[in-house]
Amino acid sequence: MSALGLHRKQYLMGQDDIQKIAVIREKQGKSAAEVVRDAIKAYDPLQENDNQIPPDMLAFLSSEIDAAIQDTRKSNTKLESLLTSLEGQH
Repeated sequence: MSALGLHRKQYLMGQDDIQKIAVIREKQGKSAAEVVRDAIKAYDPLQENDNQIPPDMLAFLSSEIDAAIQDTRKSNTKLESLLTSLEGQH
């Protein structure tokens, strides 16, 4: 154990995971060990994920967003028509 309370361990990892760590390490300017420690701290399978949205809520939100998009498209079409008619008056 070091003065920082850290222990050296060896783990086998696939090439894809090694590459992901390298990309994150370079972007964040951290060591590979820091990236792995951060990932472990962020991952807690025993803690309930309060950020997870229930499927029924996702379906509702999706339908509401679709409706808003359709309404926006209709409004844009009406506005374009109005602008075209106003431009023709000048």
